[in-house]
Amino acid sequence: MMNVQNENLVNGQSESDDIDLGHDQQGVTQEAQRVADSIVQALDRTDSEGGKWKQRFEKKWGCQVFVQCEPQCGTQPLQVALVVVPDVQGLNTDLVQISVRVNLSAVQDADGVWPALRSKTRRLTQNGRVLKYVRDVLGLVCTGDQDLEMRSLFNACNCYLRDEAGFEMFVESPSEARHWKPFSDEEGKSVKPSVAVALRKWLDEAECDISQHTKLLQNDLSLVKFYSDHSGTQTWCYATGGLYLSGRWSYREHEGVMSVFLYFAHQVKLPLLWNPLGRRIFLWDTELSVPLMDHNFLAETGTLEILAGLGLPPVFRPAVHVSPEVSDIAGLDFNIGEPCTSTPA
Repeated sequence: MMNVQNENLVNGQSESDDIDLGHDQQGVTQEAQRVADSIVQALDRTDSEGGKWKQRFEKKWGCQVFVQCEPQCGTQPLQVALVVVPDVQGLNTDLVQISVRVNLSAVQDADGVWPALRSKTRRLTQNGRVLKYVRDVLGLVCTGDQDLEMRSLFNACNCYLRDEAGFEMFVESPSEARHWKPFSDEEGKSVKPSVAVALRKWLDEAECDISQHTKLLQNDLSLVKFYSDHSGTQTWCYATGGLYLSGRWSYREHEGVMSVFLYFAHQVKLPLLWNPLGRRIFLWDTELSVPLMDHNFLAETGTLEILAGLGLPPVFRPAVHVSPEVSDIAGLDFNIGEPCTSTPA
């Protein structure tokens, strides 16, 4: 090695001159890097067909789409993939989220990206829909504890699933998901018919657990008590038998009409994503929201609009006719200033 270095110095050539010959330190030529960079940027043109598809897809499913590319290096072929990650704007991008990747092995240049994707848009829509389903059921990973739980849920399948169509579902932080990370066939678990169906079935059990509580509240508000104190704190509680629920509430428009939203903490029971040897259960902490409209209170249309305008909490009183006259509303018992005995932080 010393002789080689001396010979280079004699010839006036340093070790760093390899870059001048069109190679970086990993042996990637400047042309190969240029091709890779152009592939990564292939969907960034908003006036292109692929760029327009990307914008529609991201807006509809609440996600971010980008292209990964590992440049050709020596005998190693060009490696290209499309990655879909949840939109975590405002959250810590270092926390893992469930994401999707599809391999685009046929792509050799930027012009080939959209044609390769066009044949996969139906499958991509299915995966975008299931990622939105994840967010609707579990929410996004927001804490370090949830980060560890999500990694554990995927550990049984070596942190990713794959299907025969070239789609992969994995857990990774959005910041790291932008970098190429090859998955070997020895890793992960192969599923049929698709990764989207596998994840949907896994979440159905959690959704069933959640819907039991939401439907209970939506179908019978007679046992729900609403409170609002003079500091603006708005709480509610529900108690029957051995079940006690409590949280906060607020007025908000939903489907074009004034509604009441109940918010409360809940532990969702989740099995491991791939657990053929048993049923280990994780408790996933999340906050649920339940929308309630006039009919849930057995009230006339517009009642919640009136109460919201007066700054009064909702009331379940089916035998009472609520009119827009303040004098009529003032006669109702709204439990103002009687806070719940137990409310979430």
